[in-house]
Amino acid sequence: MRGEREGSASALRLAENPEIICRVCQFYKPGKEVLECGAFRILKFFVESGRLSVEEIEEATKIIEKTTSEEV
Repeated sequence: MRGEREGSASALRLAENPEIICRVCQFYKPGKEVLECGAFRILKFFVESGRLSVEEIEEATKIIEKTTSEEV
């Protein structure tokens, strides 16, 4: 499990850059107001508690984007 300090820093990074999570969402529109959906809040909770890192989210996002582009 990751430390609380790391979780706090990562949570701040998410707050400043919600597109880390949101860019794979079909409802996300860059430049528009970002509303925190349930999925965002759950991921943010795991980051804040140190159970998940922003780097792990970014890695998953890359895989999702690649998989989605291959399906099209």
